[in-house]
Amino acid sequence: RQNYRRGIKALEEAGEVRFRLLAPDEPLQPVLERLAALKRKWLTERMRESDLFDEGVPVLAALVDALAGAGVLHIFVLECRGAMVAVSINFVQRGVMMAFVTTFDPDFSRASPGVILLMDYVQWSIDHGLSMVDFLCGAESFKHKFSTQSVTLESVIGTRTAQGALASLADRVLQTVRHMRERSSAAPEGRDTPTQAEAALD
Repeated sequence: RQNYRRGIKALEEAGEVRFRLLAPDEPLQPVLERLAALKRKWLTERMRESDLFDEGVPVLAALVDALAGAGVLHIFVLECRGAMVAVSINFVQRGVMMAFVTTFDPDFSRASPGVILLMDYVQWSIDHGLSMVDFLCGAESFKHKFSTQSVTLESVIGTRTAQGALASLADRVLQTVRHMRERSSAAPEGRDTPTQAEAALD
């Protein structure tokens, strides 16, 4: 909490600070454009790339529209002098706040606006009866600092075409064969494997 108060004080030196949840009828395009611009700036400073935030790429807007259409979208912003210095696109699922995309203005990094926003929406989630805040995938340092547990996820494949479906099926068959071979080779001596048992019954 001490770092939070220190950050707020640093921001207040530049002007009034306000945390808020965007209203459902508030235009999303200006927020998404600001988020993408901040994210590109952050990525450039760290010599990283992400197609999701490139100008003219509609993927982010389409994802946000889908979340809004499902009624689960929550966009939290931290403003200083009316300008957005941090933003987090979140969604709620089964009583859990999911932090989807978060970024901040590097010009205000001394005040850690991203951390301030995180602490504010975590408190908002608690106040509104949510059971958990999930920071989702990623190796960002704040996730290790603020999380209380981690979960290892398995890979998920989604297919869009017939060729993709066939490739996915082939992969599942190969995985099944590989697991069967591993179980067979790991069977204890003196104990029949399923294949051996079937042969003995014949």
